[in-house]
Amino acid sequence: MHTLLEVFAADFRLVGNFASRSLCDVEHNVREETEDSLVNKIRISKIGFVLAAGASFLFSVYLWFSGSKDEGVFVGLWVPSILSFGTLLLGRNSNDK
Repeated sequence: MHTLLEVFAADFRLVGNFASRSLCDVEHNVREETEDSLVNKIRISKIGFVLAAGASFLFSVYLWFSGSKDEGVFVGLWVPSILSFGTLLLGRNSNDK
């Protein structure tokens, strides 16, 4: 027969192991959710930069063919600038992985 103190000690060890395992699982799940959230934000940001560059390109083509050639060239020069700025901001995040 085990003494009452040994039984309590065994129960405490089981509860302690369960609690530490649960905390590790929670921490792991939070870390995964944070990484997924960051990946989604980066993906949305990339799409935003590509859409902005595409809109700039289409607007420059419209200006060019509507007779405002100088303005069309000016707006067309925004495309590489927008894409370069997006690469500058988002390039670090993709290289960290």
